Amino acid sequence: MPTLNCRYLIEPLADQIRELCSNVSEVIIVDSQSDDGTVEFLQSVLAGLNFRVISRPRGLYASWNEGIAACREEWIYIATAGDVIGISELEYLQEVGKNSGADVVSGMPRFVDEEGNAIEDRKWPIIELFRRRSGEETIEMSGAELVSFAVQHCHPGRRIQSWLGSSASNLYKAACLKEYPFPVSVGPSGDVLWGVHNAAKVKAVFCGSRCGRFVVHGRETTPASVESEQIIKIYFEALSEAREWLICHFERIGLGVEERELFIQPVDQGLQLYTMAMKLRRRRRELDYYKEYLKKVRKKIPRHLWRFVFPKFEKPR
Repeated sequence: MPTLNCRYLIEPLADQIRELCSNVSEVIIVDSQSDDGTVEFLQSVLAGLNFRVISRPRGLYASWNEGIAACREEWIYIATAGDVIGISELEYLQEVGKNSGADVVSGMPRFVDEEGNAIEDRKWPIIELFRRRSGEETIEMSGAELVSFAVQHCHPGRRIQSWLGSSASNLYKAACLKEYPFPVSVGPSGDVLWGVHNAAKVKAVFCGSRCGRFVVHGRETTPASVESEQIIKIYFEALSEAREWLICHFERIGLGVEERELFIQPVDQGLQLYTMAMKLRRRRRELDYYKEYLKKVRKKIPRHLWRFVFPKFEKPR
């Protein structure tokens, strides 16, 4: 359970957290030095249970990795702030994982706002997957199919999505996360990059049942801006590696050109989008420099001549 000043989110869920944690082998709280009483509140809620607290500096996925490294059990559930899952739902995900030999079992969460009110589904990969393949209870993916699925849902220009969905409705094999830690170089989208980097190495099972609740915070209800140029470049490289892996894989199994194109085309489209996004970021930076230049030279030119010298322009959107 990674935490950072989130008492206001977990306090309304005290009874549910207590019930869940009473039925699991161990609870690890990784706190990023909260000063709002988060740790003290959880200590009172979990009194008498098998739990421990790890304190570390800020860093979302670094905190995840530290908690994962400390885990001694076979399966890991990551309870992000305000999100919780029922014990019967957790047992269901574990049963699916054991029976299928999955590394990741991903369910569909129930979406709520910060007050706990139900809201409409987000346009997440797992939601769209079961809308296309309605009637199926579980869907297994690995290899080329999972790689292609991962890159199809990794877009610049809007909130980058992950085939993992929300960890509030997922169960992970501990050995998998220990072997492939979450990247810490891309801010809050480390699980997305993890999904692209490791899609070829893991087996995923998607469950159509609703499992756990996911809090959609206010900032997540508005469209996201274009990611920073550095992050866009990291994802461009990840998609390029995925493309190379797919080509080598298809050559190895002798897949025909037409069949290959079905998998390669989404990757090429993604790479084109990232190329455009990087150009857009560079253009925005150039305009910022130009505006700073105009501020300096305007003072040297009479105001009544500005409209002849300085053209009006807007930043590209």
